[in-house]
Amino acid sequence: MREDRRQSSQVRERDTDLAFLAHRLDDGEARIQAALLRGEDVAAWENFWLRLLHQYESLHDGAGIDEQASIAA
Repeated sequence: MREDRRQSSQVRERDTDLAFLAHRLDDGEARIQAALLRGEDVAAWENFWLRLLHQYESLHDGAGIDEQASIAA
């Protein structure tokens, strides 16, 4: 029973982290697109966005639960 609660808590935490990263990815994409329309250099933003995407993919696949804290700031 205790193990079930722990796993359920981990799943909820992972889902929350995924939702947070998805929001950051959506927001980042919108900001990048707006900056591109203004003619700004977005290379650094795109690199960061790709790091967030890889983090999301890793967490989604279940392999990056500990890694996610490194960029979530």
